[in-house]
Amino acid sequence: MERATLALFLSLCGCQEPTPTDLAGCAALSAPTAREECRFEMVAPLAADRAAFTAALEEIADPYSRDLIRYRLAFQDPQKHSTLCREVEEPTLHEKCRQIIGRPHLSSTRKKP
Repeated sequence: MERATLALFLSLCGCQEPTPTDLAGCAALSAPTAREECRFEMVAPLAADRAAFTAALEEIADPYSRDLIRYRLAFQDPQKHSTLCREVEEPTLHEKCRQIIGRPHLSSTRKKP
């Protein structure tokens, strides 16, 4: 309920930034969290098409932002996106990513007793 009230307030006061339709629009967002979430939402669906995914990542100037997308995808589905961890450049994020793919049991379903 609070989220709906906030959205209504922002739309009435004209304070809300326009919804981006491309990565350049995401880069123009002033809030860092919104900017990263926007980039992820634009690029993540392209992960199945390696060429399109790579091209989209190349549009993002910030290397940490590119790494964050790779890390988030690997975190969401380690079995499907584990190869992305090799491309993470930032050392701390690379190590965290490596730890995720090194624990396949975290992404497996529990066996019934």
